[in-house]
Amino acid sequence: MLKDCALANSTYKEIRKDIRNRLFSRSAYPATRPMIAMAFLTLLLIIISTYAAFNPVPWSVITYILLIPWAIGLYWSRQYAMRHLFRSIYRSEKINKQPRFKRDELFKYVLFRDKLDAAGWTAQRAAKVAEYYSLMESIPKPYSLSQNFLFIFIVGLMVGLTTEAIKISAWFSTGYAAVSLVLCVGALYIAWVFLDGVHVPAQQRAYVRRDLQRAAMELRSE
Repeated sequence: MLKDCALANSTYKEIRKDIRNRLFSRSAYPATRPMIAMAFLTLLLIIISTYAAFNPVPWSVITYILLIPWAIGLYWSRQYAMRHLFRSIYRSEKINKQPRFKRDELFKYVLFRDKLDAAGWTAQRAAKVAEYYSLMESIPKPYSLSQNFLFIFIVGLMVGLTTEAIKISAWFSTGYAAVSLVLCVGALYIAWVFLDGVHVPAQQRAYVRRDLQRAAMELRSE
């Protein structure tokens, strides 16, 4: 059973890797043109926000106005690339008919299910492994510092003091705040596109367990 768990986990990781490889392959270029355009726009926005640090009016206002459409453009460009690169799956599984923020998750599930099917997994096998995953998660959690009241109080105090220090710092009293925001959003975008989000082990096990439960309803029976 542990071997099957490891296999399911590695299969899930392979899917995320396959998506990245396809997304950044040369053959993907026509579909990734919006992403390339948004990359240049991001560079331009960083330049504008840096210039705004020394010329706050009106460039800081322009930078803040552009942040929302820029963030929307980043999200849309990747969704556009995914729809066109995996058009057959999106059409056959009606991915575009699903809630917008569930499409990535459901698309990965379809790839996961198809890989399990190609590997000869049955509904019963998927259900047993999913149940085993549940048993792995049901053990009592070890005591951690985050459960200690004094620790929480000190961390909360540090966060509050840090926030106040940032608010009165010379860096954020000028247009540098816009530069920081652009860089932070850019870092999140890189984590989303290149790393497909940051998954801690417990979170990934939860994804695998849920997709195994779904697959158990669709795979062939023994």
